[in-house]
Amino acid sequence: MPTSLISLGSNLGDRKATLQSAVDALAGTPGVKVVVVSSLYGTKPIGGPAGQAEFLNAAVRIETLLEARELLARLQAIEAAAGRTRDRRWGPRTLDCDLLLHGPAVLDEPDLSVPHPRMAYRRFVLEPAAEVAGDLVHPTVGWTIARLLDHLNAARPYVAVAGLDAGQRWLVASALARQWHARLIAAADLLSADELLAAGDCSGSAPAYRVKFLDRLAEPLAVSRWASGPVVGDFWLDQLLVSALASGQAEQVCALRTALAAIESQVVGPKLLVVLAEPPVRADHPPWRELKRLASRRGRGPVAWVPSDDLDLAVTEAAAAIGAMG
Repeated sequence: MPTSLISLGSNLGDRKATLQSAVDALAGTPGVKVVVVSSLYGTKPIGGPAGQAEFLNAAVRIETLLEARELLARLQAIEAAAGRTRDRRWGPRTLDCDLLLHGPAVLDEPDLSVPHPRMAYRRFVLEPAAEVAGDLVHPTVGWTIARLLDHLNAARPYVAVAGLDAGQRWLVASALARQWHARLIAAADLLSADELLAAGDCSGSAPAYRVKFLDRLAEPLAVSRWASGPVVGDFWLDQLLVSALASGQAEQVCALRTALAAIESQVVGPKLLVVLAEPPVRADHPPWRELKRLASRRGRGPVAWVPSDDLDLAVTEAAAAIGAMG
């Protein structure tokens, strides 16, 4: 039977009893075999209203004959039986039952996303999950659960903000730096105004994304000069490829990929990449398509996708993602 991974959480009532009841309900579901249940982990609430009680979190590894949508419906029924209400996002709740992984399935539907879109950077998910399913591979990131947790533990506290609009990137990165008490690295402090325009030109009409831009942007990210403390950057080095990819400039793509590969071991990579996602109406816009492809490639690491058409919400979502890394 296919292996699935489920996350459980509770911060209302008798939390331990609620989680045990959820496990019992899963074990009593036809077509479901509970393989192993993790220890319980205490977690401070992330986002949402102040004054919430601490969560208890756990992970359950199961084998199941149920399809993803059938399993989701069963999880929602278990939540409802425990008195779960959805009055406020990130608010207190009697029970969370989240479907994290369902074998190698990748689904992106309005009411069903597998893998869970935020599991790759949430410590309260990864710690119990690594205990019972460290060997399972996240099908889109391409890393095991154990490696995702290792990344949270070992990566330097650097968050990069990517997106097609430089002004939006700066606004979001600046807000995150203030909230996180982090140092801000801004492209505007590293490139001239003309170079910034060239670096942002997605038409192919300007000499966009020259390798010399890469060298200058990479300088403050050098491993050899990295200082302690959190950092937020309003650029992502790999985004330098977007213009060349979108306009079919094969020679420039090759040159940039060679340059990026040459400095990869010399610069600090982001612990979390925050991407300002374009609205669905721009899904086929070539630069956005290429940026999305670059950010989504296997092996890249955790990504938080936030809306570019609501920057207040983007900051809220990104700040919650940073907080969830622990």
